[in-house]
Amino acid sequence: MKPIPQALAVKIIDMHTFALSILDAIHSLFSNDYNEAEKTLTQRETLETYEQHIIKTMTTTKLDSNTVAGLRLILESIRRLAKYGVDIAEIVLNLTAEGIGIHEA
Repeated sequence: MKPIPQALAVKIIDMHTFALSILDAIHSLFSNDYNEAEKTLTQRETLETYEQHIIKTMTTTKLDSNTVAGLRLILESIRRLAKYGVDIAEIVLNLTAEGIGIHEA
């Protein structure tokens, strides 16, 4: 990969930081915190917005194809990291719902 513009790098770092905050849902698993898990699920759309802005920036910036491919792999890894957090949050919701008597219809 070739160097990328600073503004693009900052956007990717921001997305990564946000994805890590979603992964923090693991704390809700250990604390059995329904509200924290639910909050995590609402953050999914924000992550998608981050990714859309980065992709838009990538398409308007003249980058070589190897750099674009590398950045897409990085974005996919960041998205996957956040997905793990969302999956954990869903598990917490299921476990706590069962514990308080809420069941799916």
